[in-house]
Amino acid sequence: MFELRDEIILWWLLVLTSAYWLHAYWRRYKADVYLDDGESPPELASHDESLPYQKKWFVLSTAERAFYDAVRHAAGSRYLVLVKVRLFDLLWIPENTRNREYYMSRVMPKRVDYALCHAGTLALALVIELDDGSRPMMDEQADRDTFVAQVLRTAGIPILRVPIQNDYAKYDLVRCIEQAMRRPGDVTVAAHSPTAHGSHAAESPSAMSTVRG
Repeated sequence: MFELRDEIILWWLLVLTSAYWLHAYWRRYKADVYLDDGESPPELASHDESLPYQKKWFVLSTAERAFYDAVRHAAGSRYLVLVKVRLFDLLWIPENTRNREYYMSRVMPKRVDYALCHAGTLALALVIELDDGSRPMMDEQADRDTFVAQVLRTAGIPILRVPIQNDYAKYDLVRCIEQAMRRPGDVTVAAHSPTAHGSHAAESPSAMSTVRG
């Protein structure tokens, strides 16, 4: 009788422990999906509590807007320029993928700066990211960029990285976009070309560089 009682107690301890860890995993999963990494989910506000949200006057920063105008001009009527797109909205994960929820949670909080889509179909053509080379990149940002590039490479989505500038006339963005689209799976980095104002600016070896996976 004593041994049977011990087995019952042990069984209940295993059940309670499993329930605890399942609950902890679910809370962490929800936090990964809906919040940026490193943040903790806040308590839900009551109906009587006033919420702190206010409207941002502009969706894009000054630097983001300057590049948006430049890339929209370069895209012409062939492509639509989408801004601040969730990375997850550019991908799909097969239903039978092992640990599918884990892979979803890794991309869900992340977004890309710009996505070019074909105007007629909205089919994805290119991802564009701005690089702020004016300040050292933090380890967290570097890890994020490496992971996003790896994800896009795996999915066969071309990516063009452009350094933030006050004036994008030094780049032949039309040619940079065309070159990047021919290299799915590669990271194409636009660089300053001394002949950028010419009609064949991006054909210069200094105009483009490619990081291959």
